[in-house]
Amino acid sequence: MRRFLISFALAFVAATPTYCEARSPMPSTAAAGPQSAAAEPSVDQILDKYVQALGGQEAMKKLSTRTMKGSLQDRGSGEIGTIEVLQKAPDKGFAVTSSLSNGRTPRGFNGKSGWSVDPDEGLQDASEDDVAAMKREFDFYRPLRLKTVFSKMEYKGKGTVVDHSCHVVEATDQKGAVAKMYFDTQSGLLVRDEVPYVTEDGTSVLQIDYDDYREVDGVKLPFVRHQSSPDYDYLIKFEEIRHNVPIDDSKFEKPAATQ
Repeated sequence: MRRFLISFALAFVAATPTYCEARSPMPSTAAAGPQSAAAEPSVDQILDKYVQALGGQEAMKKLSTRTMKGSLQDRGSGEIGTIEVLQKAPDKGFAVTSSLSNGRTPRGFNGKSGWSVDPDEGLQDASEDDVAAMKREFDFYRPLRLKTVFSKMEYKGKGTVVDHSCHVVEATDQKGAVAKMYFDTQSGLLVRDEVPYVTEDGTSVLQIDYDDYREVDGVKLPFVRHQSSPDYDYLIKFEEIRHNVPIDDSKFEKPAATQ
């Protein structure tokens, strides 16, 4: 089975002209170096600055749905397809990609259970691990709830994304899986995620870098995302992002037959 992972777990990010720009090819992240205790920010300070950079809690709470449409490029083959994502508060989501080689591959989560259509195996129920990942992925107000989502968050010093300095925060979930988040030291913005995910052979790490941030309805979102892992390398470019568009709950339910 070929798994196609599009993650929007921490998609609600913002930027100013000082964001960490992701370029290709992606450089390796420098190891976090030691800092004096006096210079180290707390995790609370980093997260508070992040929320303010997004536009603040009040602006985010005015939004309840999000629709996103754009293109997706397989950087290995060069093939370009389309992508559409629907999200509805608090944690419902639907994503579908279409390409010549894979056809149409939708996946959805109704807040409790998830499903996907695999190019080879057809319609499938999400596994327990996938359900947990989808719940995190489609958490609409996730930036406001990071300390609830993760059981432990620790500051790990500074690192770099391209040539920009970032604060590194290590986040451990209830099952012990460890993710890393990179926040620009100047703007406070989240500029890279490193997210573990389950594969048929064990676990792997998905790296997500964000670029081309634009303000939409009082908040700022990345219109370009580079997602890479040992299994794939995709460049996503959104052309349209809209908020508070009515979305019927049936859109997130498992279809009766393969779409």
